[in-house]
Amino acid sequence: INALEAFSGGGLQFGFNAASVKLPISANFKLDKMRMDLRMHAFDPWTQEKMGSGNSEIFKTDYKVGFGIDLGFIHIGPEFYRVTGMAETTLKGLKQLVGDIYKKLAGLQRQEWQTRVLLSRDNYVVIVGGAELGLKKGDRLKIENEVHDWMGEPCGESSTLIGSTSVTSNPWIVEIEDAGNLMSKAKVLNIDENISIDVGALARVDKFVEEVVAKKK
Repeated sequence: INALEAFSGGGLQFGFNAASVKLPISANFKLDKMRMDLRMHAFDPWTQEKMGSGNSEIFKTDYKVGFGIDLGFIHIGPEFYRVTGMAETTLKGLKQLVGDIYKKLAGLQRQEWQTRVLLSRDNYVVIVGGAELGLKKGDRLKIENEVHDWMGEPCGESSTLIGSTSVTSNPWIVEIEDAGNLMSKAKVLNIDENISIDVGALARVDKFVEEVVAKKK
């Protein structure tokens, strides 16, 4: 959030931005406008590549409110933002910006859906993602182990993933047995006794139990 301000036509202002306005210990407010300026970025969670960004500036001018408040020597609590309308302005700004980001992401070239293996044991795997993503019992996924190249310590907080390469010539095929909440359990159909599926292995769609019909907008 770059700025969140409440001010009147007379110039009295409360909120925060790069140049904050000092107020006395107690003051009477007569506010007739709210302003919020924020910027949002969307990143790919795996590669950290920036997928889209947007900026939103929202004004609220459809009300007038006057009140007094004792600032004291402590911060103003959340109730101030509800009374003045700042909370409504914040929500309006977030909704507009999320909508703008969605339009930008929806306009990008479609990427192949993929997820990762969370647990691999006894010819079963648990993958990230479940019914909330539309996965169903009977859906089949193909799984490949990968090696990852990092700039810096692998998975380090300040490290950068340079790329990933598959090291599996014959992908495993797994079938969803339980599409749960946020994760799914699947059985390995083509077991290889010489090699096992790694935690973090790449999982992609092989075949749906029933064809997914695109919803009309």
